Amino acid sequence: MLRTLIAKLIRAGWVCCLVVAVIVPAVSADAAVLNSTTIIKLVRGAKVFEPDAQITAYVNGKEIIVVSYLNPKANDNDCKIDAVLIAKAIFDVFPPPAFSNLRVNLYDSKDATQSIYRSVIVRAGDIEVFAKGGISKEALLASLTVAHERRSGVIPRPSPRAILNMPITGEFRKKERQTLLRDIRDLQLKNQELGREVADVDRCCTLFGASEAFVPRQDEHGFVRAYNDTVIALNEEQAKVNRAVTELYHKLPVAGPQYERRVAVYKRLEYLERHGKDVTQLRRIFEKDVEPRARMGQDSLELDVSLSTVERALNKM
Repeated sequence: MLRTLIAKLIRAGWVCCLVVAVIVPAVSADAAVLNSTTIIKLVRGAKVFEPDAQITAYVNGKEIIVVSYLNPKANDNDCKIDAVLIAKAIFDVFPPPAFSNLRVNLYDSKDATQSIYRSVIVRAGDIEVFAKGGISKEALLASLTVAHERRSGVIPRPSPRAILNMPITGEFRKKERQTLLRDIRDLQLKNQELGREVADVDRCCTLFGASEAFVPRQDEHGFVRAYNDTVIALNEEQAKVNRAVTELYHKLPVAGPQYERRVAVYKRLEYLERHGKDVTQLRRIFEKDVEPRARMGQDSLELDVSLSTVERALNKM
């Protein structure tokens, strides 16, 4: 039943299939994959940061890098504790040799250029010894150092939404990059059609921007990892849109003016579609013209015209 419903929605132009495939071969569904999306979920699960905190993460060879913002009241010891908690959460799912060390960069929340930050490096081997009781928490924290860093020549990053308008330059993986950015733009259009922010487009834009950082130096390994992270996020956000559309579809037609006529049209569309008739265009008119006007609660001329257009077309079928 659900598959039939989704198929109808796809034909009606509302629901998109999962967007693109990752570049590297897929692993089994049960295997945890060490990538940006998984790391961020583990970090949030550790409850180190506030639930709405902005967190980014990526894998650079054997090093995992987690980036977030510093609590204004946090001292260096707090930074160490946060780094250890994050490392332990990742270690529990990805023990050595999955990664050799974790780097946590905590930026000054008041610094929009992300040039001032504190950095803590935790080695996976130290976490392994700590987990086995070979070292105390105090000794582990004492072994860590907090580096106060400042990057020079930093150019302010564009906002996530600014990425939607960025041009794709250079020939490196150009086709894949163009397709991925187009799909993110399509996701934003779906949000606009639904009238609310169902999909987290900012998340996809941020990850896409991270993948673009590898393009100038043509870093194939780094690009593929970041690209795949973006694809995973995009597919997850598209799934949210699909669910929202399905819920909306179940609620049609809404109560309001011309209700009996709209119910009759709706049932007729359902009947014809079940019997193999292509009513895609008529369904679009019904969902995007008739129903939105009915939700406004006004028995307007525009509503009557749109409804009559569908009725006349249905009478000819």
